[in-house]
Amino acid sequence: MKKTLVIPLIIFFSYSCKPTPEDLAKETCDCYTKAKSHINSDSQIESIDQCGHIAERNQSNLKDIEKDEDMNANQMQQFEARYFKVMDNCK
Repeated sequence: MKKTLVIPLIIFFSYSCKPTPEDLAKETCDCYTKAKSHINSDSQIESIDQCGHIAERNQSNLKDIEKDEDMNANQMQQFEARYFKVMDNCK
């Protein structure tokens, strides 16, 4: 009985826990904001480099979600626009 409940819950949570474009952009933005606050230039450069990797990973995650959701070109454009809207407002 427990197995029949656990498997649907795992499937539900795996689909419902996908990050939104806004979540991904916020993670990237927060990283850059924190990196800019470093006083030590070496530490700042290292942090900014790590943020670049996070940005690449998050953009890859966007593409993966688009494929998983089988989005058409218009849907993909709107989905990515949500990401870049947050990034454009990143300070």
